[in-house]
Amino acid sequence: MKLFSTTFALLFLFISCSTVPHAEQQETVENNTEDLYLGTKQSYRAPKEVVALPKGYDVQFVSMLARHGSRYMGGPDEDIALGNLFEDAKINNGLTEEGIKLFEEIKALKLLQAGNYGLLTPKGEKEHLELGKRMYVLSPKFFDEATLMVGNATYKPRTQASRSFFEIGLNRNENIQWENHDFKKGQDPLLRYHKITPSYSAYLDSALWLPQVERELQSASYLQLVDRIVRKYFSAEYLKAFKGEHKVFLDGEGEEAITKLSDIPLCIYACYKISFAISTDIRPHFQNIFSESELSQLEYIGDIEAFYEKGPGFKDRSASYINAIALLSKITLELETEINGKQNKQGYLNFAHAETTLPLVVLLDINNVQVHQNQLKKGSWKTSKWATMANNIQWFVLEKEGEVFIHVRFNEKPAELPISSVEKGTYTWDAYKNYINKLTTSVDMDYHNQEYKQMLQAL
Repeated sequence: MKLFSTTFALLFLFISCSTVPHAEQQETVENNTEDLYLGTKQSYRAPKEVVALPKGYDVQFVSMLARHGSRYMGGPDEDIALGNLFEDAKINNGLTEEGIKLFEEIKALKLLQAGNYGLLTPKGEKEHLELGKRMYVLSPKFFDEATLMVGNATYKPRTQASRSFFEIGLNRNENIQWENHDFKKGQDPLLRYHKITPSYSAYLDSALWLPQVERELQSASYLQLVDRIVRKYFSAEYLKAFKGEHKVFLDGEGEEAITKLSDIPLCIYACYKISFAISTDIRPHFQNIFSESELSQLEYIGDIEAFYEKGPGFKDRSASYINAIALLSKITLELETEINGKQNKQGYLNFAHAETTLPLVVLLDINNVQVHQNQLKKGSWKTSKWATMANNIQWFVLEKEGEVFIHVRFNEKPAELPISSVEKGTYTWDAYKNYINKLTTSVDMDYHNQEYKQMLQAL
């Protein structure tokens, strides 16, 4: 098996572009507010200070699951469709003065993203670099003495890049050798289990939550939002032609993205969200477009989808997250191998996606997240809290006076599980193991089973 050392050359490409800010101050949402209504595009919120490990314990082993850092759009999508729409409106003299300004921002975003779709932004690279540095600070002696760690990533370049920057940050003295694995597309039961679980695919196909989304899109408040937005950026003549000619605008992959006026705010909102992944000094500023209440409504639509697709989901059902059982089993087995004195490495680290991290957070019921709802109440559950970019779960095997403990963290802070703890985030190995056994046996499984694909097929 090939080993890789973490000697990387970092190249940051800085692009400068000018944009024209909007002028309607009454609708401003300040960049420095705590809640920017970004949903899954919320950049990582690092703790203001490193939260130390509990005192008096020695670190024996570490494991982690992390989402990739902040990125550009996954593909040429809403930005391209909007560009096509605004270009058509411009040709037909259908843009208002505000529409001309917004078109410049759309073009600036397209320029920044060209050739970068799906990749980390410099902000995303820094998120993982700093995450690795902060982990090192938790136990410098342990990490300075470590010799071998495993780093797994999906086939997506953004997860592999996240791993690379994290490893640089953690491996301060370059003493750690890395056994890095990039799992194959369609053959990844650990980090992309959502793609190969038949019962989960059937659950997604049912789309039982879509009536909630449609109800929101047909609400009087959303229709008022649509009316205000399209009148702000397009002339009355163009809007009449849009409807009369049944205009359709494609994204960069040839898919129909804008077929009706109500699609336009959703596409603009997608560009607004992704702009925050880009450094402030170079990004287009999609500001003063939506009021705060409108942003809240747009985020809520995304929250509904995330809550049922990969979050707690419906009452008396676990289909949205139970397939994280395979990855949880593998991580638990790695912890147990260390505790049994048979481990040949000091770390088992994984870099994946929101579809990987969020279901595992819910399955473990970290910080009481597992609250099911058949109708998601607005504001009761926010994706921007539970599935930010670079969000992470960390496990530390700790030893104290001959006894072994598991310390669990969510986004670098001690995590509460629904079991007895010796102190916040710290559990005896027996208590933690019994808890995992309870979760796995609830679906007639054993975490020692390493046939992970079969495990998923049996759900």
